Amino acid sequence: MSKRKKLSICLLTIMMFNLFSGLIPQSLFAEEQSSATPELILHYNMKSSSKNGDQMTLNDVSGNEKAFDGIFKNPENGQLVKNDEVGYVSFNGGSSTSKSGYIEITKGEDGSDLLTGLEEVTISTLVNWTNDGANRWVFGLGAVTDDAENGNKYFFVTPRHGSGDVAATGISKAGWRNESLVKATSTMRAGEWEVATVVFSEKSDTITLFVNGKKVASGSAGGKKLAEIIDPSASFSGFIGKSIFKNDPFFKGMIGDFRVYNGALSESQVADLYTETSSEIDKINQLVINDAAESLDITEYLDSDDQVDKITSNIALPSKGKHGVELTWSSSNTEVIANDGTVTRPGKTETDTEVELTATISYEGAEKVKKFVVTVLKEYSDDQVVDLDASNLVLTNTDNVKGNITLPVSGIEGSTITWESSNPQIVKGSAEAADHNKMLGWVTRPEADTEVTLTATISKGNAKTTKTFKLNVIKDPGKLTYDAYFFSYFTGEYEGGEEISFATAEDPLKWRSLNNGQSIIQSTMGEKGLRDPFVIRSPEGDKFYMLATDLKMGESTNFDQAQITGSHSLMIWESDDLVNWSE
Repeated sequence: MSKRKKLSICLLTIMMFNLFSGLIPQSLFAEEQSSATPELILHYNMKSSSKNGDQMTLNDVSGNEKAFDGIFKNPENGQLVKNDEVGYVSFNGGSSTSKSGYIEITKGEDGSDLLTGLEEVTISTLVNWTNDGANRWVFGLGAVTDDAENGNKYFFVTPRHGSGDVAATGISKAGWRNESLVKATSTMRAGEWEVATVVFSEKSDTITLFVNGKKVASGSAGGKKLAEIIDPSASFSGFIGKSIFKNDPFFKGMIGDFRVYNGALSESQVADLYTETSSEIDKINQLVINDAAESLDITEYLDSDDQVDKITSNIALPSKGKHGVELTWSSSNTEVIANDGTVTRPGKTETDTEVELTATISYEGAEKVKKFVVTVLKEYSDDQVVDLDASNLVLTNTDNVKGNITLPVSGIEGSTITWESSNPQIVKGSAEAADHNKMLGWVTRPEADTEVTLTATISKGNAKTTKTFKLNVIKDPGKLTYDAYFFSYFTGEYEGGEEISFATAEDPLKWRSLNNGQSIIQSTMGEKGLRDPFVIRSPEGDKFYMLATDLKMGESTNFDQAQITGSHSLMIWESDDLVNWSE
């Protein structure tokens, strides 16, 4: 065939195509293109769940042929609240060792990951978070390793990132050093429901973050692909309420909806999704307030010695309740219990008084009332005061007295207490301390162990009673001869390092660790970490005290985080010989 003939056939073909294509409305092409909307491949509406034994499962209601059900881990440190219309899950949050609740997103029955086969994805969730610090991930998909710097693989969203304290999303196939991070200009609002949506596209190499349907950040994905962050050996695809990083803190707050689409939603589709998701907020808020009301218990705010039918002290009425709800209080008898919980007991000649306390619970426009009935006891008679204060009077370690004793001079209920010593030369009583109250309970160690009897006289008005205590005062140790130095320490910020070890030395430049270098005191309380121990010798010389901080920095990301969410407690021990320590 000649070149001219080929050209003629080509031109004829083009003309015929133009002729017939003009008969087809262009709108049909547009409809065909718009019909390629990303499909929902995972949806936790938080109202559909099941339970098998102790395992609670959030059902995937997406309708996708592969179900990615969620397992509620550590539910004792979280809560699922739901009715027939809506639901939400709350997480207690805390440090990486807190065992907070979170949701594990499983893989499909065939072992496929949630991200398998995807080049684009949209993840959207209804979030109400507590701003207790940075790097609390709403969700994290990917692979967990021991190498946070270069090993972890992940895709995440956080309401507040440590870099800039702003909402952020990001992806990495090789740890935080190789992360593509996209940051907004502010944090997500705490204590309010917001819809966070992130769109990832390999085609455009972008990550875009939306809050409440509006774009707040967009940036490069750095050429990273979803297939590169999948862990084929793991039984999960990722987490909700938990970071991929082992030492990151848990998310604290509530999640009301969680969806994943197998493509990139457009900006208008994201806006429509926000409208749909946020339409459930009012119903969820009613659930929140109902749960807060149900959990509100007046006994939690009473003095430790009081009961609801035996009130004698002020009630510490809170202004905030569970989930951050607002609480306002009113009393049916403000002369007995003021609206702020201040208690004025009826007089001795009056009667016990019943008072109704009303708590008005408010949250995001929703409101609920809960009532409590308590009984305030009339003022005690003098005889009752004396008997109560006598029963509460206690002295500790009376069988091993080596130092001064604190002797109270008044009772909890208002009695006066005086002390008489059977041997004032060893333990001084009230008479010996008449001119110098600091001398009360002053101990002078004898040459031999000596028993001393202290008699307390508890009185109010004409009422009076006595109570005796037998003390064993240990002999004076005399001048001590020192032959070594003693040192307590912790070894580092790693597993087993934040425990107390001991060492001794004759030369303070040459120390010998005890117990073959293994720690001697470990903590079973608080964060189960012990740091910065310090030993104090008593003035008498034969009793020792040790203080340490209840802190586990090896499980934290930084000292700022430890100060916010870590323990503020001190651990204290005592010992007579530096070998046997109290619990």
